[in-house]
Amino acid sequence: MADDRPYRITAGEHTLVELPVHWSLDDAPHFRHSSDPAALLAVWLAELRHARAERRHLTLTLHPEILGRPHRLDVLATILDELRATDTTTLTHTQAAALAPAAG
Repeated sequence: MADDRPYRITAGEHTLVELPVHWSLDDAPHFRHSSDPAALLAVWLAELRHARAERRHLTLTLHPEILGRPHRLDVLATILDELRATDTTTLTHTQAAALAPAAG
């Protein structure tokens, strides 16, 4: 990963778009080491607020069999409420990839 923002790379005759991810933004490693949804929510909200301030991309990785447990769904609901309350732009990966700058 070369940047926190989406970027293009040339691979032979093809151009690929990297949509950066980080293990701290994945629900699986968090719940492997903790059962506290509030701890994950704190990390994700902090990352979201910093990404918004820096005007950068953020990808959260959610596994339905992990975050989809009833006592963990509040994490997703709170993140979605934060996005709505702050009028944060949300994009599909296709839309984010289309905005990546040209390969350099």
